[in-house]
Amino acid sequence: MLIVKRLVVHPRIRGYRRNLRIRLGLFEVREASVYVHEVIDASLELICLTRSNVLILKPGTIVRFRRPALTYRSCNGEVIASVVKHNNVLSISLKRELCGRRALFNGFCAVHRASEYRAYLDIVFGRSGSKRVGLAMIPHMLYAMYVGGSSVKVGIANGVKNTARLFEQVFICSSILGFLPTAYDARRVEAELGRLPHVTERISVRDRLRHVSTAVSSEQALHIFVHLLLTSLAPTLRKTVGAGNRGVIPVIKFSDSMLGVLRSSKAIASEEALSGIEGEYEIITYAPGGLILSPRNSSSRIFIPYQLLRNAALNAQLLS
Repeated sequence: MLIVKRLVVHPRIRGYRRNLRIRLGLFEVREASVYVHEVIDASLELICLTRSNVLILKPGTIVRFRRPALTYRSCNGEVIASVVKHNNVLSISLKRELCGRRALFNGFCAVHRASEYRAYLDIVFGRSGSKRVGLAMIPHMLYAMYVGGSSVKVGIANGVKNTARLFEQVFICSSILGFLPTAYDARRVEAELGRLPHVTERISVRDRLRHVSTAVSSEQALHIFVHLLLTSLAPTLRKTVGAGNRGVIPVIKFSDSMLGVLRSSKAIASEEALSGIEGEYEIITYAPGGLILSPRNSSSRIFIPYQLLRNAALNAQLLS
């Protein structure tokens, strides 16, 4: 039984450097170098954690799916953050407890349903904010993302996950809007932005795939995204995180060739559809926010979003 817990993406980029004033987490505003860039390619590792070791799925790996692929939801377990500050250097480490128990409707088992990590997720998703949680007290990144249509998505990610949170998701363009001292601050700004016209905090996997599969090019998407950033988000960002006065907004943009790989594959949009997969599949490559697999001895391809794999228990057997 494999429990998919983490995705690591190492992008190679191209672009031009600008020295800009940006807000750096818990500290003062400083001069820093950022890029307006395009992702050229990315080597990735899909980290599958068992109770005893770590297995890595790479291109060329064969995975055998037996119905049903998703036999149950695993408990999210517990995450505890340790923060140590030396001068202006902030060291953050996490202690993770993985749990193989069957999860309740809220994603946790009976042992972990009142855990600190559960309380942290309640803060992040706006369900509660009264309890002071250690993981919420580290810097959090605020980001915006465009997947198509007439709106932009805003979200937050803790300082440990940072940009890895972006690459877990299906998107065309994305931008880091700033860093805030805690999850409480980041969530407050996210909620304020989410009330603006053409801004949303949630987009389902199915809607992401429907938007991204349209014929709009990455350049057209970039123009729409930047227009939405400047017209819908910039005024509020100036008041909240000091963004909007930096001159250039850093943007990650997937190329048309990478989007074409996604669009030419059959997309799996739900866990129910994922559960219907049977047989042996070779991991071919990746696309924005997911894996491209192909049945053995077949030229057809399927796209599985990382969001469907994340924190899911897969009844899959690694053959190579």
